[in-house]
Amino acid sequence: MRVSKRQTSAAFLSVGLCLVDPASTLATDALAALPEPGSYMSWLRIVLVLVCMLPWLAFCQWVDKDTQYVRRMRRDTWNGIVLGGGAVGLIVWIMLPWNSVGLFAAGFGLWFLATVGTCAAYVVLRNGHVDANARAFTVRHIKSWMGSLGKKAEAKATAFERVRMTRHNGEKVPVPSDPTQTDAFEATQNLLFDALWRRATEVEMLIGTSDVRLAYRIDGVGTPRTELLTRDAATNAINLIKTIGGLDVEERRRPQQGELTAVITGTNAPPTEIEVRTSGTTQYEKLSLRIVGEENRLRMGDLGMDDKQLSTLEEIIRRPSGLVIVSGPHGSGVTSTLYASLRNHDAFMQNLLTIERESLMDLENITQHIYDSTKHEASYARQLQTVLRREPDVVMISDCPDRETAHLAAKAACDGKKIYMGIQARDTFDALKKLVSLAGDLDTVAQA
Repeated sequence: MRVSKRQTSAAFLSVGLCLVDPASTLATDALAALPEPGSYMSWLRIVLVLVCMLPWLAFCQWVDKDTQYVRRMRRDTWNGIVLGGGAVGLIVWIMLPWNSVGLFAAGFGLWFLATVGTCAAYVVLRNGHVDANARAFTVRHIKSWMGSLGKKAEAKATAFERVRMTRHNGEKVPVPSDPTQTDAFEATQNLLFDALWRRATEVEMLIGTSDVRLAYRIDGVGTPRTELLTRDAATNAINLIKTIGGLDVEERRRPQQGELTAVITGTNAPPTEIEVRTSGTTQYEKLSLRIVGEENRLRMGDLGMDDKQLSTLEEIIRRPSGLVIVSGPHGSGVTSTLYASLRNHDAFMQNLLTIERESLMDLENITQHIYDSTKHEASYARQLQTVLRREPDVVMISDCPDRETAHLAAKAACDGKKIYMGIQARDTFDALKKLVSLAGDLDTVAQA
């Protein structure tokens, strides 16, 4: 092929221009590399990112709800881990340039590892704290979920048992298979689980015409729980609790009393005894639960004292005789401290007796005398005198209502007996003032 002189001259001129001004060539290449109009973003990749985010966000919602029921998984901690892990991976994925398929795939891989890693860690640890039937994302759980896809949308799933409940007659409460009973079962599970998990000793729920008020007593302090149950859920819960406790569901005004037992699933704790009381008027219905579990069967080391306080109290308990006053406002733990002190004695080697107006729990190998003014013609002090005639080594007196009781307690302590007595008072000085005023004998109180 022959090349003309004009073509040869043009070629040399182009090469000469490139050698003279290389920057112009680079600018031309950069302009040529710019995307065509309308191609600054890839809608397909944006859609893929959004689709990948949906299951992650759904899992975050599930973790937030699941941590409310799995006791050992801290809600705030795991919400932060699962949400933070996916967010960090998402930022890395988005910050990588998308001008090649390889970089986009690499960003997806980093996000996948960060997200699935944190989610898998939660599932593995969570499943280690629950029963086999309550484990999530197992083969059994996935098959059950796949099988439920074909069911009607209005059919509700089987309720999840977080608390094993036992009726007043000893029969276990089964998980309902009837969808119409699921709401009441779930509401009751939410209430009992929340109360047991928070170590509440008392639960009071007041259902009015348009609202519900719920409060716990935890370590002697009232704690409101206003957002746990809606009014409809509270009504369902109180009806089922009345049924389990052996009460009349239709009776909403006359005071009733029953009992049931409950224990959080997945724990080795023994069943917790729960006393159920209901009452009401035409305007409201009230439910009261008194929970007596192992958490409340305290010993000295469980009272929350520091080492110095505990050492001082243990030294007082070791003394063979004397009068020990336990004082505090109502609901501050006076009875729990009296019980813990009494249980610190050897019930097999010593004769341990109590006199109480109401027994909060059964004390093993300890004789408990309950004083009921409607059934006893004698006074509280007279029954205490009867108890002291039985040659006890240690006596627990729940309260000091009158002068004669105070005098008998102080005199028994002077005679060599160990006496524990509770007094409701604002502080220590108020308790001593009440004791001296009731006993009327300062010398006897000082010797006790």
